[in-house]
Amino acid sequence: MNFKDALIKAQEIDEMLGSLDTDSEDFKSLAVRKPLLGVPFTLKDSIEVDGLYCTVGISYRKKSVSNKDAIVVQRMKDAGAVLLAVTNVPEVCMWWESVNVVYGRTRNPYDSRRISGGSSGGEAALISAAGSVIGIGSDIAGSIRLVPLEGHLPHLNGYRTEKMLLIGPMCRYAEDLSILLRVFAGSEGTNLLQMDAPFNMKKMRIFYMEGLKTPLVQDVNKEALQALKKE
Repeated sequence: MNFKDALIKAQEIDEMLGSLDTDSEDFKSLAVRKPLLGVPFTLKDSIEVDGLYCTVGISYRKKSVSNKDAIVVQRMKDAGAVLLAVTNVPEVCMWWESVNVVYGRTRNPYDSRRISGGSSGGEAALISAAGSVIGIGSDIAGSIRLVPLEGHLPHLNGYRTEKMLLIGPMCRYAEDLSILLRVFAGSEGTNLLQMDAPFNMKKMRIFYMEGLKTPLVQDVNKEALQALKKE
């Protein structure tokens, strides 16, 4: 948890805003310079934050404190966001459920008989339960990405592993994904996203599976499926 520091940072932001003339250029440019000013965020316990523990769910790292911010964390802070908490992961982020010997098991906030998946399961559970509205997750095989982002369909012959390990935004509200992607990408990467290019939603095609035919995962909710077909 980072509640104490988050409250201090929030107070500093309030005081800074109160000191600005609303007609000044400094105030008017905040939306561009600090698009996430004062917005709390969370991230999974595998992403470094200066001064906080980063266990990655491993017992021998219980006392391991990071001495620097990951690039994505620094970009979030530069955008004005305030870190609220670090969330649970599987050991070494290499499992389908978020359980480890350091913090235990993360469960589905809507049904504690079920798990929340992995490896960003702690982040997913917290955001789903409205404990956070935006956060940072990561994956190795596409669990927080959609085709055709690079790395989602890895090549088997000589493909560099670092191309598979990526971070990505997690949100309670889909409309927040755009601004998070811009912050994550930074000024040098935003143009590559082509996020301002016109797009006809009516031409978008959605593919789905009704189930994985395994007792480990529940089939797609029929009501959700009918709503998708209706749209």
